[in-house]
Amino acid sequence: MNHTALNRRQFVTSMGGLSAGLAAARQVHAELVEATNQAGWQTFTPEQAALLEAVTACVIPTDDAPGAREAGVVRFIDRWLARYEPDSKPAYTTGLQDLERRTRAKHPRAASFAALTEPQQIALLTTIEKSDFFGLVRSHAVMGYLGAPSYGGNRGEVGWKAIGFENHGIWQAPFGWYDTPGNDAR
Repeated sequence: MNHTALNRRQFVTSMGGLSAGLAAARQVHAELVEATNQAGWQTFTPEQAALLEAVTACVIPTDDAPGAREAGVVRFIDRWLARYEPDSKPAYTTGLQDLERRTRAKHPRAASFAALTEPQQIALLTTIEKSDFFGLVRSHAVMGYLGAPSYGGNRGEVGWKAIGFENHGIWQAPFGWYDTPGNDAR
């Protein structure tokens, strides 16, 4: 066998090519994610999406950690409704229309709920916090904030970082667990 020994300098130089390839792959991935995020809505109109983003930003606000906006929660909800819960779409349509009606009644000069100040938004949401619609939005917002990014939310794993969760990718039992006395896993 003919083995060519690499010295440290050659090894580091060869790894530089690998690093450049990984950087290019990361860039392509980032561009694909951005294109997906800019793609059209599957369930909502752009106006409904803007309104829902204002609602979810009140549910999970941005403070010392990123909130619903930064996590892409509305994109998650849009995809979730299109793929897994299409029966919930009418509840969103009706709930968002009701919220806009309440906004116009309470603040006739406001363009929409999204245009209100945060305290005004919270005051309006307090009036519907026990409704089925708000419960649905709240549960979907939490799912989008903490769920796997592959479902369209938790962009950049910001939800996981906020709660200290480390994504290890593979979860498996500790080595040797099957050898413990009393374990019938064989």
